[in-house]
Amino acid sequence: MKINLINSVDDYNIVEKSLIKSKKICIDTEFVRENTYYPILSLVQLNINNKIFILDCYNKQNLLEKLTNILINNDIVKIFHDCEQDIEILQSNLNIHIKNIFDTQIANAFVCLEHNISYKNLVKKLLDIDVQKDQQYSNWIKRPLTRKQINYAGTDVIYLEELFSKLYKSLVNDKKFDWFKEEMENILHHINSKNNTNNLWKRIRLDQKNLLNIELLKELTIFREKVAQNRNKPKSWILKDKDIIFISKNNKNELYPLTQLNLHKNNKFFYLEDYEKLEIIINKHSEFKEQNKSKTNDFNDLNNLKKELNQVSMEKNISKSLIANKRDLQNLLDNNDSEKLQKGWRYTIFGKKNTKKINLN
Repeated sequence: MKINLINSVDDYNIVEKSLIKSKKICIDTEFVRENTYYPILSLVQLNINNKIFILDCYNKQNLLEKLTNILINNDIVKIFHDCEQDIEILQSNLNIHIKNIFDTQIANAFVCLEHNISYKNLVKKLLDIDVQKDQQYSNWIKRPLTRKQINYAGTDVIYLEELFSKLYKSLVNDKKFDWFKEEMENILHHINSKNNTNNLWKRIRLDQKNLLNIELLKELTIFREKVAQNRNKPKSWILKDKDIIFISKNNKNELYPLTQLNLHKNNKFFYLEDYEKLEIIINKHSEFKEQNKSKTNDFNDLNNLKKELNQVSMEKNISKSLIANKRDLQNLLDNNDSEKLQKGWRYTIFGKKNTKKINLN
C-alpha cells in the first residue's frame, strides 16, 4: 500500500490532480479528544480512485482548508464509516456544511440486522480481510508520526471504496437506496442542529420523564454545555448526566445548601463559584408538578411495540436499532410524540401503522 503523506499546501497539488473528474472520495480522520471539549484534529485520510493520501493537518489550517471545495461539492460522494464525529470535526474546523455523504456503517444496517458494526468487522464480513487496529489509541498529536501510525491511518480508508460498491449494490437491489439517502440527510441535519441548545437535553438517557422537571433539565444541560465550551473541557468534567437528573427530579428545598451535593469535589472543573449560577437556574424553575402518568409507563403497550418492531425488522431485513430505540417507542406512546417515527421511511414501515393503533386505544 503506497501512502502519500501531505505535509504542506505545496504538497497538495498531487491530491488535486487525482481529484480531476473524480465523483467519489473516501474520508477518515484521526483526532484527540481526551481532555478537551473541542477535538484536536491530527490527520485527514483520503482514498481517491485507490490512491491513498494522508494530510497532516495538525496546526495546519491552511492545508485543511484545501479540502473545503471538495466537501461542499454536492456532485462528489463523500464515503465515511461511522461518519458523525468525522463530519463534526471537519465542519467545525472549516465552518462549512458537508454535502452528499455515504456512511458504510448505516448502509450495512439497512441491508441486514446488524447495527453499529465496526470498520474492522465490516471489512472482514464483506471482503474477508483482517484489519489491524493496534494504533487506534496512539498519540496522534505527537510528531513525528511513526510508520505504524501512518500505515494504520491509510488502512482506515483503503477498503472504503470496495465497501461502498458492495453496499450500494445491495441497497439498490433491495430497493432501499431512497430510504438510505433520506437517512443520510437526516444525519447531516442532526449534526448541523447540534448547536441548537434546545436539543441538548435529548441526549441524556431518561427512564421516567414524567418524574423530572424537564424545563430545569433543559436549562442545566445548556449551562453545562456553555461552561464546557468556555473552559474547553469535557462536559462530564463540569456536570455528569446523573448530577443533572438528580437536580431535576428533587424538590428545591431538598437540594439546599447546594454545596452538600459535592459537585465541586466530584467534577474536576465545576468550581465553587458555579453554585451561584446553578442556584439562579434552580430558583427560576422551582415550581414543578409531576406530569400525569403517561402511556410510556404502560408495560404491555411498550412490549407490544417492541414485538412489532422486531417483526418489521425481520420482514424488511433492517436493523431494529436503526428503525427505533426504546426512547423512540416511549415517545410514540406518549401522545404520539415521536418526530423520528412520524415522518419519512420510518413512518412508512413502522410509524404509520402503530400511530393508528395507539390512536384507537
